[in-house]
Amino acid sequence: MQKVCSSKKPVHACNWPGSLRVLLNYVFISGVLAGLASCGGGTSSTGSHTVGGTVSGLTGNGLTLQNNGADDYTVNADGVFSFTAPLADGSNYNVTVKTEPSAPSQTCLVNGGNGTISGANVTGVAVACTTNTYTIGGNVNGLIGAGLVLQNNGSNDLSKSADGSFTFTTPVVSGANYNVTVKTQPSGQTCSISNGSGTISNTIITNVSVLCTASGAKYAVGGTVRGIALGKSIILKNNGTDDITVTSDGSFNFPTKQNDDTPYDVTINTLPSGEDCAKIYDKDKIRGDDVKHVSIICGTPPSGSFSAAASLNTGRSSHSATLLPDGKVLVAGGVITATAELYDSSTNSWSYAASMSTARYDHTATLLPNGKVLVAGGCNGSTYFSSAELYDPANNTWSSAGNMSVARMYHTATLLRNGKVLVVGGTYGPALTNSTELYDPATNSWSSAGTLATARYLHSATLLADGKVLIAAGAIGTPAIASAELYDPATNTWSVTSSLASARAYATANMLPSGKVLVTGGFDSSLGSGTNSIIGNAELYDPVTGTWSSAGNLNNPRMAQTAISGLLPTGKVMFAGGHNTVSYLSSVEVYDPATNSWSLTGSMSTARAFHSATLMGNGHMLVVGGAIFITSAEIY
Repeated sequence: MQKVCSSKKPVHACNWPGSLRVLLNYVFISGVLAGLASCGGGTSSTGSHTVGGTVSGLTGNGLTLQNNGADDYTVNADGVFSFTAPLADGSNYNVTVKTEPSAPSQTCLVNGGNGTISGANVTGVAVACTTNTYTIGGNVNGLIGAGLVLQNNGSNDLSKSADGSFTFTTPVVSGANYNVTVKTQPSGQTCSISNGSGTISNTIITNVSVLCTASGAKYAVGGTVRGIALGKSIILKNNGTDDITVTSDGSFNFPTKQNDDTPYDVTINTLPSGEDCAKIYDKDKIRGDDVKHVSIICGTPPSGSFSAAASLNTGRSSHSATLLPDGKVLVAGGVITATAELYDSSTNSWSYAASMSTARYDHTATLLPNGKVLVAGGCNGSTYFSSAELYDPANNTWSSAGNMSVARMYHTATLLRNGKVLVVGGTYGPALTNSTELYDPATNSWSSAGTLATARYLHSATLLADGKVLIAAGAIGTPAIASAELYDPATNTWSVTSSLASARAYATANMLPSGKVLVTGGFDSSLGSGTNSIIGNAELYDPVTGTWSSAGNLNNPRMAQTAISGLLPTGKVMFAGGHNTVSYLSSVEVYDPATNSWSLTGSMSTARAFHSATLMGNGHMLVVGGAIFITSAEIY
């Protein structure tokens, strides 16, 4: 409703004397103006005013300014700006940057951005933006000769005289390209660069890898074969030629050596009579060192059923099981014991090995190139361990392997191509860790391997064909996660790769002959309680494209970490036992990469979870123990 300023009509004054008429007109007009002002009309020195200014140097996207912590204003280009909400005279104003621009990454500074409104619009706020710069660097390895000179973008020479990290002195602006090259090779060596080029985003570059090798050096291609029966042989080829006949289990090398950075492709020309053989890590390129990791697994085709093996001397679960070079299986620890046992398939018998110094379960066990076994971390029900131990099969003894920087369980341990062991993540009580560490058998010591982007436990870890390690899924507490990360040993750095379609913890991961990684099962409590939380599908990771795809559905969904999976000589993957939150399972499933499908096979005689399964030298699978303190063992 409009407010009425006056209800009286003015007295008609047209016939009054001039001077009086002027005076009355003045009085009347002044009153009208005063009335209008009192009703909200007109202007006043006590009104409201806008706050604004100019932006300069802006080349990125997404710059957002604020006034007094609110009234967001997005600026897309240089020029004048003004906040939409006016302020009353006498009010304070404070202009700040809420969001810095990106693509390229910039930093914007505000000058004259705060003060008090004083009877006029504020137009003098100045926002000046500059593009951020970032350094380029990495690591040099294998350098012996003198004279190595690196360049970035054809200039900014950098000399290196020894292995170690390096950083170019001239930074590169965000959005620009970088290209690291070798300007001068060292005496008697040739250095190659990986991860040397790209576009700067919003972080420093630290993963450029420079690997130096002897000029003209050639490298052997080889690996190991296991499961060849007495009197039988297998014929292998490299790159379609260069035959080699292997007549017994052990290591092999093709007779022809190759130049650095050339591809190799190991194939099976002739199978051992009556046996199947699968191969992994059989195709990649020479990377400045001999190839020793091609793995050939042979054995008689499984019958599809389980038979009883001799029973353990001590029932155990959440233990470790490791195939030793002599074909025996070392079972160590478990809930809650420090004892260890050895299984001899030739006599189908168990015997006690020396006990560990510390009773532990949910630890990791890794066979080292020197034949020893590294056991790390774990728990005894009340204490989380950072300690590690080494088992020496030659003299049946345990010795200290030092201490990790962080106590942990539910972590992973992966043997790298350089002989070191990468330990990742885990939990200690209510806390998670994103720390990763390297164990070096040569020095019996631990060192940092950087930090994960996401702390996690109950994840999986898989060594890829190119020597990197894929860390997939896991948990960050109660909820499961789907994210995945890659570790590059050449640069000792981590990077994020694409996420799985399904978040999952307690999942298993298997390297397939194709070079892809199969991740199976698990659980995610965010899906509900009981069996609703169990993940019934599997996914495939392709390292070439860095993407995931479906690998079908299990017939019996289960928590995979409490089940055991393994690559069979047929190239298929067996998946045995586990838990579905209601009961332990005895069922067994097989994944066929050729058809990307799952099928049930013969069940175990005992339902079990938290057990172990080990592929033995004859291609058969040894399943051992499980909850609750099962002593029985079975062979598939």
